[in-house]
Amino acid sequence: MLNLDPVEQLAAHRHELLKEAERARLIALLPHRPSPLRRALALGCVRLANWLDREPGQYLQSADSGREDWVTPLAST
Repeated sequence: MLNLDPVEQLAAHRHELLKEAERARLIALLPHRPSPLRRALALGCVRLANWLDREPGQYLQSADSGREDWVTPLAST
């Protein structure tokens, strides 16, 4: 049987919580600057979306829908 001291468990848990709070505090101190790569990627996505909206029908071909009565059985003659 494993004997654990509750005081030691609480102390270890408190220590882990303090370390987590310190990490969160240090992260909050970092300056928040958007990444240049992220900004360029977002700009490219917006340009592509604008191009697609501006040129309808030139970049997509509608798929042939095939037979419309595929659910109903064919009538034998």
